[in-house]
Amino acid sequence: MSSEEISKASPGGDASCCEVGAEPKSRAGTLGAVSAAFASVCCGLPLLLIAFGLGGLGFGSVLGKYHWYFTGVGIVLLTAAWFVFLREQSRLRAAGSEIRNARLTPVLLGIATVAVLGFGALNVSSALGLGSKAREVAQAASSSSGEMAQVVLSVEGMTCVTCEWGIEKALGKLNGVIEAKASSSEHKVLVRYEPGEVTFEQMIEAVDSTGYKASMPNPS
Repeated sequence: MSSEEISKASPGGDASCCEVGAEPKSRAGTLGAVSAAFASVCCGLPLLLIAFGLGGLGFGSVLGKYHWYFTGVGIVLLTAAWFVFLREQSRLRAAGSEIRNARLTPVLLGIATVAVLGFGALNVSSALGLGSKAREVAQAASSSSGEMAQVVLSVEGMTCVTCEWGIEKALGKLNGVIEAKASSSEHKVLVRYEPGEVTFEQMIEAVDSTGYKASMPNPS
């Protein structure tokens, strides 16, 4: 059968898709990359801005409100990418051809799958307050500690695990801060510090510089 006959026999008459020996480029890899970008944009972009000193623009708190939508779109696009890849692979094999970079495409889709599901799992864990950090922040907010000076700041706009990372990193740069542990499920951050070395105002400014809003605390 000639390539023209194969083209006519195929849906839409696309000779580049089903011609014997042809190696059409798959759209699945592109869809997979887009799905990973959507799933990570609300988390990766704020961290990138913080790294370049632009966290105060407030993108983190704005994007954080919609991080579940981004994750959902990422999952839908990832599912579509796998469907497209498997459909193209099956159709082209039946026509005696194969997808260009046939080995690379599933690798890219695998990486996208890990990224999408990984960010989703981290956000679910953070939102539900799973893990020891969330429990520690919750306990510190309702009790005092005689071991070292500590304070719990309330933070508006913190909705996911990368929000926590950005806030902890900003506070950790302050002289006198021993450690900072943020919890998006509690909307609070626990700061342990050396008295006289750092002020509450500096802590609040550090949080605000990441694009979130911290409130004046009551020292414990």
